[in-house]
Amino acid sequence: MWNNNIQPTLEMDAKWCKVSNNYKELTFINGKQEKRVQYLETRAMHLAMFYIAFQSIIFLSISKPSALQCSSWWKPFSLSVLIAFVFALNFATTIIKYIRTQYQYDLNLMDQQDNYEEMVLLESQQIEIDIDMDDTDDMDRPGYGAFDLPRSSSRRKEKQQKPDMFVVCQRYTHIWVTVSAMLAFTALVLHTCRSSVCGGA
Repeated sequence: MWNNNIQPTLEMDAKWCKVSNNYKELTFINGKQEKRVQYLETRAMHLAMFYIAFQSIIFLSISKPSALQCSSWWKPFSLSVLIAFVFALNFATTIIKYIRTQYQYDLNLMDQQDNYEEMVLLESQQIEIDIDMDDTDDMDRPGYGAFDLPRSSSRRKEKQQKPDMFVVCQRYTHIWVTVSAMLAFTALVLHTCRSSVCGGA
């Protein structure tokens, strides 16, 4: 009976060490990913601010009376298109990296939470076994010492294969609204490049 109790205890210790190491590794990785996500968010925000600032300068310069003739309308137009092209490349690259990094970060957070909960369950089982080993009256009960890992973790993983879709949809909606607003502003600037310089022609 003593050997039967030792075996599950050793197996639980080995399992707990494995889960604990996974938890520590995920904690380290998630710390780096969190910084990466924050960096990409800040970069995207700064790109949008700089883009709006540059396009606003062009918009204000052509909205006021100037020495530009109608035949030169293409100059501010071309400058605006060039700025929009450069911005689009950098912004799209940043957003794609942000989406991928954030998605992986969400998955790792769920894995980390699963590992933590499994560690707690294993510790609880270990405590129960230690208590039972001190109770000589329970040493002979049928099935004593059987070792079953908690199944709640596997069921939880099946239910949470993906991050919260509501949060993901909110994230995509925010990106879509931001991009749509900048596209509308760009169209306004490009239209004004000709209509304002050429007097609405």
